[in-house]
Amino acid sequence: MAPVDLSGTWKLVRSENFDEYLKEMNLIYLARKIANHITPVHEIEQDGDSFVIKISTPRGTQVMTFKIGEEFEQKVMSYQGDFTCKASWDDNKLVIDYTPKDSNKKTIKETREIVDDEYILIHIMFLVVKLRRVMR
Repeated sequence: MAPVDLSGTWKLVRSENFDEYLKEMNLIYLARKIANHITPVHEIEQDGDSFVIKISTPRGTQVMTFKIGEEFEQKVMSYQGDFTCKASWDDNKLVIDYTPKDSNKKTIKETREIVDDEYILIHIMFLVVKLRRVMR
């Protein structure tokens, strides 16, 4: 049984260290400027350890469908790359590890949790740059 239910619709209210994260992704200044003005919406459907996460932006919608403990393939729009991913629980946090298929790309670790009615999404790229996004 899942330790927490992340289901809901979550809209970005603030980001911390987003520009540094985008620089680590090698995005040019103009692309970073545009990305900083986008307010993504995450729709999460959870049934125990099975998830469908829809991430909507003006650029389109990305859908992630996965089950805890099972590998899945995912294309990451913002990073323009294909990844092999695996999700797990760390207490009340959903953790997704992204391993790039392209050796020139960097690994990503995401954690998702709910704290005080806020949905917290943390990205860590190559164990160096940390991005924290807060949604309600």
